[in-house]
Amino acid sequence: MTSTAKTSGKSTFGVELEFLVLVPGRYPYTAHQAVFEALSEKVTLLCPFMCEQGEHDFRLPIDDESPSYWNLHESDNNYKTWIITRDCSVKLTNDEKRLWPDDSVVSDVEIPSRILDFSNPSPCPHAQVWPCNGQPLMWDWRDEVTAIINTLKQRLNKPGFRIFTNETCGMHVHIGRDKSGFDLDTAKNLMGIFTGFERCFDTLLTVDRIAGYEDDHAALPALEMVNSITPWTASTGWKYSLPLSVRQFEHLGHDLMTAFESDDYFKWDTLVKHGACIRYWLHRLYSTTSFAELGLYSTAHQSCVNLEHLVHNDSKKPTIEIRLHPGTLEVCEILAWIDLLCALSVYAETNTTTAVLAYFESAYENPSLTLVDIARLVNASSATIDHYTNLLSADYSSQRFHRNTSTQPFDSLTALYTYNEKHRLSQTSPQAISTRITQKLISGRYGQFPLCFLNEFLPEEIKKAADNNDAKFLSDEMDKKSLEEWSDKVEAVVEKAVQKKIGRGY
Repeated sequence: MTSTAKTSGKSTFGVELEFLVLVPGRYPYTAHQAVFEALSEKVTLLCPFMCEQGEHDFRLPIDDESPSYWNLHESDNNYKTWIITRDCSVKLTNDEKRLWPDDSVVSDVEIPSRILDFSNPSPCPHAQVWPCNGQPLMWDWRDEVTAIINTLKQRLNKPGFRIFTNETCGMHVHIGRDKSGFDLDTAKNLMGIFTGFERCFDTLLTVDRIAGYEDDHAALPALEMVNSITPWTASTGWKYSLPLSVRQFEHLGHDLMTAFESDDYFKWDTLVKHGACIRYWLHRLYSTTSFAELGLYSTAHQSCVNLEHLVHNDSKKPTIEIRLHPGTLEVCEILAWIDLLCALSVYAETNTTTAVLAYFESAYENPSLTLVDIARLVNASSATIDHYTNLLSADYSSQRFHRNTSTQPFDSLTALYTYNEKHRLSQTSPQAISTRITQKLISGRYGQFPLCFLNEFLPEEIKKAADNNDAKFLSDEMDKKSLEEWSDKVEAVVEKAVQKKIGRGY
């Protein structure tokens, strides 16, 4: 638990982009084939050697095989090129379908990238060279991602054609160390980052992706909702990017039921007093002794941090998959997220678990901590820090909306595209995000916090309610009387869950 993580191999990543594409019904290709055709045409790059011609045409690092091939052979992907395939979970919403014109064809698309080097340029997979001097073409990962996205937008956002993301789309990033993967301490630190700072990472999500524990097998430190605060409701977009707090509450529920059934009073008292607070969750993560054990706090293809490739010792893809980010085709959002995750992995790998855990225990209870502070902590690029500063500003979501809607052609797809952007705006406004995070906090989905945090973070109407004993169970510093009341509340919920399990309850 106190060892220093060792770096081994280069820092690498891969990104999976999900989006929808619409083409005219009379178009000779399927919608996903249209993506392949658009990316297969050459693009013009400025010559870095400042030759007389000034620019040259090159192929993008796209695979030669079409989507129809990869739909059947995706398991054969060696991640040496970008491929175009599909994802059945990506689809138009019911409201979007009502605006979908009859003369248009839609397709779900997923584009997994090749393996890219975070710190150094990557050789062109097609072995292309600069015509002016024969030097090999090397792709900086930022330039490569930007070229892919800009080419898609330039060639598929025109009359009768459109590409966009909606609430069914995600962006998944695999981070690793080339073929060597990460060691256990690095994985612990990464899991700790997303557990301790869940509230901060929620600020980059859309409202419908800010999720929490929804079952009843463990009591939550719930609060009676007052005044203008809306009660917590389940999130519609939670399914494939569950926060790590969900798994912690599932473990807490299981452990409470086991302690209750076995009359293990010492274990019961420990869980009641500490089990719903972040400090205890971090203790459980850092006490694990194997990837199999650490992987119990992450659910494959559902948790926002997916450890399955390390748990199962996958030699083809020894990565940690981060599934948190909503789908996007905004270059600045994609580049910043990749940069932040890779910087996080370097930080997690080059700092001891003792040092990182010590930082968590003082930082998670800081109500003013933001994603920008985390970016600075891990030495993310200045562009990434600037992006997240802008993202957390009052104007970012409205600027994004006006930029995207003002550059679109006017055609039969305009109403659908505009609706999609308006919905995204409603899901990303600072007020909507702040309200949802407050709802999650006061309903206990982030766990319990110290009084110093609650006194600064909670809205005034909630603090007044706390004076009337409505919010006292949100604190992990309860007095003896409150703790006894909390224990009684937990016992009532757990007993009900046990009775249901053995078939005596409903």
